Amino acid sequence: MKISKEFKIGIFVIVILAASFILINFLRGKDVFNKEMTVVSHYENVAGLVPSASVSIKGYKAGTVQDVKYDPATGLFKVSCSVLKQFEVPEDSKMTIYSVDIMGGKGVRIDLGTSDTPAQDGAELEANFETDLVSSLSSGIVPLLDKVSSAVDSLETAVSSINVLLSGTDPESVSRTLLHLEKTMASVEGISSKINGESDELASFISNLEKISSKLSIMTDKADTTITHINSIALSLDESDLEGLVASFRSLAEKMQDPDGSMGKLLSDDSVYTSLDSLLTDVDSLVKKIEKNPKKYLKISVF
Repeated sequence: MKISKEFKIGIFVIVILAASFILINFLRGKDVFNKEMTVVSHYENVAGLVPSASVSIKGYKAGTVQDVKYDPATGLFKVSCSVLKQFEVPEDSKMTIYSVDIMGGKGVRIDLGTSDTPAQDGAELEANFETDLVSSLSSGIVPLLDKVSSAVDSLETAVSSINVLLSGTDPESVSRTLLHLEKTMASVEGISSKINGESDELASFISNLEKISSKLSIMTDKADTTITHINSIALSLDESDLEGLVASFRSLAEKMQDPDGSMGKLLSDDSVYTSLDSLLTDVDSLVKKIEKNPKKYLKISVF
């Protein structure tokens, strides 16, 4: 069978078109043989990220950026990336926009997560953004320049104040002031040397102060103990049965006043009765005085 020239030309054109289609899509980063999957994420700022930028996983180029579209409804950029299916990307992974070179070129890095569930084709990953070196340096230099400018302004103000202060001052006065200042510093150095020479005496004085402080502490503890003993004795006197003693004396007096009792017959004489009654009255008065002011009648020695 003889193949015509036109058929050969048609076959050749089809092959050229297919090869061109494959080559163009390959150069554009598109998956021609369905070896890749797509993951997407949304960003407020893509910092110059463009389609066909590289997508890396663990430092290896595992895909490309397919598309970067702006959504006016949400105000966010939708970034679609193709990733080789041979990389199992967990669903909790992150898509990080980072600088691929010192000139600020942007790319996407897939930071793998720890989930056991792999992401499916078209899955949306968490967006992340990494500041490049130039931006970090710029953000650090700008505040530093502001501080330098403020320091220069302060220095200029100080110099202006010194100039105003010295503008109406005699140079000889300044020299005399500096001379007095030098003498003052010499005196201070002499005092410091004397103090250093008598450091042993100062140490002994401080040691004596510590001993006196410890003795005062011991005396304070003894005084606290003495006060505690006095309070205990006073409490014991308060709790003593003085009223019971008085009641016993009164009961005895009542028995003596009974005319049928032996004591009543014994004390039938008015003079004896009067003496006993007077004695009981004095005892009652003495007990009440002791109860009201025990320190006056009871002398307690602690030491």
